[in-house]
Amino acid sequence: MSNNDTNDQEYQNITSTLSSFYKFYEYQLEKLVKPRIHKFEILPKQDQQLLLWYQKHTEYIQECIHINRIFTQKLAMDAAQDWGIPLEHEIWAPASQKQFELTQLILLQLTREWSEEGLKERKNSYNLIMNQLNDKFPNFLERSTKKILVPGCGLGRLVFELICQGFNTQGNDNDYHMLFTFNYILKNCDLPFNLSIFPYLDNSLTNFTKRQFQIRPIIIPDISPIEKLNELNKKYNGEVPYNDLISITAGSFIDLYGKVLESDSKEAQQLKLQNKNQFDIVVTEYFLNTGNMIEYIKTINNCLSTNGIWINYGPITEENNKDNEIDFTKEDLGELITKLGFQFLERSDFKDSYFSNDSSLSTNTQTCEFWICEKII
Repeated sequence: MSNNDTNDQEYQNITSTLSSFYKFYEYQLEKLVKPRIHKFEILPKQDQQLLLWYQKHTEYIQECIHINRIFTQKLAMDAAQDWGIPLEHEIWAPASQKQFELTQLILLQLTREWSEEGLKERKNSYNLIMNQLNDKFPNFLERSTKKILVPGCGLGRLVFELICQGFNTQGNDNDYHMLFTFNYILKNCDLPFNLSIFPYLDNSLTNFTKRQFQIRPIIIPDISPIEKLNELNKKYNGEVPYNDLISITAGSFIDLYGKVLESDSKEAQQLKLQNKNQFDIVVTEYFLNTGNMIEYIKTINNCLSTNGIWINYGPITEENNKDNEIDFTKEDLGELITKLGFQFLERSDFKDSYFSNDSSLSTNTQTCEFWICEKII
């Protein structure tokens, strides 16, 4: 593939993602409102009289979709401006069904990472990770010399919390939905609790005890990154260079941080060589099961310095069934990690949830592996 072809494809990927935010309201109206109206209209008149609340609830859903629209369209326009994309949304590449579904997922991810409702889930993993780092690096003012990499950083809350603890932290993600949204939260939220989103509209009413829970707003962010960093800069009077501690890379974790391959371009080889042995700590949270585990572990080893620390939290069961990838038992995975140059310093597991909703009747509990490894080879 030529550079022009690659650039064209990249432009298509970026603009179609932007379209999935900008036209998300159309997707929600088509998926959520039109079927509701149709189902009600075909009911016998006597049955409609039994459900006098139904049409009003549909109107409420439409109002919620409109509020979501204000947020997603503003995000799309800001992202387009930041990435140098023309603001005429009519010329952007169309979004696919999958991309609209990812935009819906972003609303849930915002709830988990940037709302008070998500605090319970976040603190389960974040507290374990922070406690380990605080124990290993107790001198707060020296932490800025320690480089942490967070692959699959999502909407960046963990990255942000790590820089608040004084660590030089780089997040990596290959999902434009995640990158655009994190950048928006980071740069545009001067105040906490100033945005409303409705992430549960596509959940069936059968998941709730009351229909009001379906149209419950989530207020984000629970903390303003701008406000928080200003507070920290003032508190430490410039002794900790907070504004320089954060960086984000866009692209495949393996392609950016893995071992150099003969098939790599010169630019890719240079980038990989720059990242080799560069990080003191790698933190993976809900990441390891999202791709090829063998290549992920090799890449973690490649970018860690000797005696560097790898902290992991998350399930090891496959996120998706992948025909061409090997599956592992917990024991097999442990053996693989040691064969690839690590020794376990600590290992345990916890029951945890992801995208839990206290108002929902359904639950999503899984076993999460927590470990601390040291790179020895």
